[in-house]
Amino acid sequence: MKIVDIELQSESPAVRTAGVHPADRFRGSVTLRVHTDSGLSGIGEALEGEYGTVEAIEAALGACADVLIGTDGGNLNRIHAGLDRIPDLPKSARAAVDLAIHDLIGRARGVPAYSVLGGGYRTDFDVQVTLPGGSPQEVARAAERLSRAGVSSVKLHMGPFWGQPDMDEARQRVLAVLAAVGPNTRVDLAAHGAWSSVGTARAFLSTMLDRALAGHLAVVQPLHAFDLAGHAELRRALPLPIVLEEAVVSATAMARILELGAADRIVLDIHRVGGLAEARRIADLCEAASIDVSVGGSAGTALSTLAHAHLAASVRDPLPLFAPIGRDPGVTSAPGHFVWTQGHLSLGGRPGLGVLIESDTHDLQSPEKT
Repeated sequence: MKIVDIELQSESPAVRTAGVHPADRFRGSVTLRVHTDSGLSGIGEALEGEYGTVEAIEAALGACADVLIGTDGGNLNRIHAGLDRIPDLPKSARAAVDLAIHDLIGRARGVPAYSVLGGGYRTDFDVQVTLPGGSPQEVARAAERLSRAGVSSVKLHMGPFWGQPDMDEARQRVLAVLAAVGPNTRVDLAAHGAWSSVGTARAFLSTMLDRALAGHLAVVQPLHAFDLAGHAELRRALPLPIVLEEAVVSATAMARILELGAADRIVLDIHRVGGLAEARRIADLCEAASIDVSVGGSAGTALSTLAHAHLAASVRDPLPLFAPIGRDPGVTSAPGHFVWTQGHLSLGGRPGLGVLIESDTHDLQSPEKT
């Protein structure tokens, strides 16, 4: 199953979803198709933004062609070894190649991608839902509706993404949400490095400890991503779970997080770490150290959503999946491959990642395994 060609398709959506926090809006993407001499193809995706511009990703994937063409499409280790030789390869570009190869291997074997990752513990997932912006009262009403509807986990952003929030308003918003949700609803406070020091973060969070402990509050990336020592100190100082997200960029970074005791939980994003293979290595480290793993990342096409769901299927004890799903004109899920409703997602059993390209004039999908 030798790779004979690659094909790129870029999508830079001009329309952004109204009312959705910038951290969760749909990003431009580059879809990669890897073609083989067997007639099978694999599909992957790279996202712009934090992970690089569309133009930079296209250039990087073009450089990957020299590594891919002529290589056995089923030899993931050799392909990653080749990618290691490409200078400054963006993680998202590596993720696109990695996803395409996992998709290809799954199609060739007639099994879902989670089987390529070692098998699935489950294919049904609770889904974390992002709370909309607005006043503390408006956000609290939305949280209460979701909690009553059975949503088990919500994400609350501190304020402007990568900007300094109004701390008084943010405090009122958090307290209102904690008062509104039921005891079975987790609240992730996505801080995105809102505090510059352990002291300021501790002062803010200490004011809500009584309600926080009753409301299952966890704080995601309170300090700068590089401040692992600060996160470890904050974790020792407060009884709230500290969750690292932007800091989790590789298995090497994860090993350092574990060494310092900087996190109770992580958020594992395929595009940030460079694909499913690296994500599995990180998940293995977390399992060995009894660190919880949340799976999910920024919104792309259905392909990214499905890829994260396949990863979550392979994690022993995953928390609710963060899986924003949007419409992208190029990529759709294969019929029946997943069912998504507010608060829940179920994977089907089609081979690979389970995506089709609408512009295909031929069927890229292997027969469904029975």
